[in-house]
Amino acid sequence: MFSVCICENNIMTFNKYKEILDIISKKHDIDISIMNFQSGEMLLQVLNNYLVDIIFMDIYLEGMNGIETARRLQQNGLQPPLIFVTKSETHVFEAFDVRPINYLIKGKVTVEEFERVFLRAVDIAKRRRKELLLCKVRDCNIVLQIKDIAYIKVTKRLITVCYKGREIKFYSSLVKLEQQLQDYNFLRIHRSYIVNLLHITTFCSNYVILKNGNRIPMGATYVNELKQAFFNLYGETKS
Repeated sequence: MFSVCICENNIMTFNKYKEILDIISKKHDIDISIMNFQSGEMLLQVLNNYLVDIIFMDIYLEGMNGIETARRLQQNGLQPPLIFVTKSETHVFEAFDVRPINYLIKGKVTVEEFERVFLRAVDIAKRRRKELLLCKVRDCNIVLQIKDIAYIKVTKRLITVCYKGREIKFYSSLVKLEQQLQDYNFLRIHRSYIVNLLHITTFCSNYVILKNGNRIPMGATYVNELKQAFFNLYGETKS
C-alpha cells in the first residue's frame, strides 16, 4: 500500500483530488491510503512518526506555506515525491529549489495529466522504498537512507546505527537487519557489527577504518568473506 498525503486546506478541493486518485488507483490496481492535512505544521508533525510515499501540496496554506514545508521535510531527511498543486504560477521558479516532480495549476490540470504525474510518483516511491530503512525508536518511526548508514552494532538486543555522524538506538535483531541490508553492500565483519563496505577506507588484518574515522574490529571468522567482498567491490590492487 502507498500512503498519499494531500496538504490542502480547502475540504472541497481535497475531496476532488481524493476522488480522482481513487479512480486512478483502481484503474491501475494500486493500493493507496489517502490522508488530508490542512497545514504544513500538521504534516510535519505526523511525518515524524509515519512513513509517507507521495505528497500533493498546495503552496497557499495557513501558517507555513507549501514551499517552506517542503524545505523542512528535506532538512529532516524526508524526501518523498512531491507534487505542488496550486492556483498560481507565481512560485514555480521558487518551487524548483525543493525539487518537486511537478507543479500543477488548479483549474487547468486535466485528469489525464494528474494521472500521468501520479503514476510517475508511484514509480519513484517504489524505487525510494528500496533505499530506505525504517527504524522504530521508542514511539517514533525514523526513516534512514541506507547509503548513509556507516555501520550497525548490537549490544545484547540494543542496536546502535551510526548514521550521518550520530547514533540511533533501538531494540531489534542484528540478523534481521543483516537480511534487510544484504543487497546494499553491507556485511557482517564481527559478531556484533555490520558495516557498509562503501564507507570503508582502510582494510587491515583485524580491523577496518571508516570514512568517519571509526575503527571497527574484525572477527577472525569473517576476514576471508570480507576480503573477497571488498576486492569484488573495488578490485584487488597489485603491489
